[in-house]
Amino acid sequence: MEDAQSTPFTLTVAVDRSPLDAEITLFSSEIRRYLFILALALLMILIMQITIGLQPLEALKKAMIRLKSGKSSMIEGEYPTEFNILVKDFNTVLGQNQQIIVRARAQVGNLAHAIKTPLAVIQNAVHDSSLSKEAFKELVLQQTQSAKEQVDWSLAKAKSIALNRIVTPGTPILETIQSVVRVMDKLHSDKSLQIKITCNEPAPIFNGEGHDLQEMIGNVLDNACKWAKSIVHIKITSRENFLLICFEDDGIGLDPIKYDEALKRGIKLDEVTPGSGLGLSIVSELVEIYGGRVVLNQSNLGGLSVTLELPNVQ
Repeated sequence: MEDAQSTPFTLTVAVDRSPLDAEITLFSSEIRRYLFILALALLMILIMQITIGLQPLEALKKAMIRLKSGKSSMIEGEYPTEFNILVKDFNTVLGQNQQIIVRARAQVGNLAHAIKTPLAVIQNAVHDSSLSKEAFKELVLQQTQSAKEQVDWSLAKAKSIALNRIVTPGTPILETIQSVVRVMDKLHSDKSLQIKITCNEPAPIFNGEGHDLQEMIGNVLDNACKWAKSIVHIKITSRENFLLICFEDDGIGLDPIKYDEALKRGIKLDEVTPGSGLGLSIVSELVEIYGGRVVLNQSNLGGLSVTLELPNVQ
């Protein structure tokens, strides 16, 4: 009995693994299938995202092609917020360029018309045997001077339009006015004028060419000094997004119904005071080029008030 109890034995258990292997194979197959479907779905989403995301660029490209071919004058269409600023700025530049072209065409026509008249007068005088040599000489001088004034005016305007497209560091307004006042003190020294400057703005800057600012201030101040009796007041203030340079004199003033006429090219409201009638018109053109305007009004001193409203970029 003792020998039987101590006899060792081995117990072997066997099972069929084929059902388990089949389940594992099936599970692996389904995982691979699901992973493939997921990868395919992600790829499709990525393609759709790229396609939809790049649609605005494709639309912008087509708009640029239409613009280049001349089929449109602006970038048209609706774009995402991220593109709106770019499109708006680009259209602004295009609009400014179109204005320059329109002004240039009008200026060429005006200049041609202005020069045509003096040339016609001289041509007729050449065939006029009744004119003496001195009379003919005087007529030629008058007509050539008139043509020269028109050309100078046109060149000044064209120069200002070109320079307005260039970014400038800005021109100090107060210093420019002071330099022009020193010139006017000498030019009108016979009248002993009191030219007063008041500035309520800290270091006002004109965002443009210094020569243009001198041209505007010089023409308006010269006009004020011609008509003033004893006082000319220059005041620099601001309103909203504009710098205001106001010139007032104590002269005889101007009838309000003639304000618009005074800003027209070549219009003289009197035949006594020297001048070509181009001063205020040049000023008006220059101010408009820079996005401002000229306002005429009654002066508190009794004469005329001329205000230059210039965009304030500070």
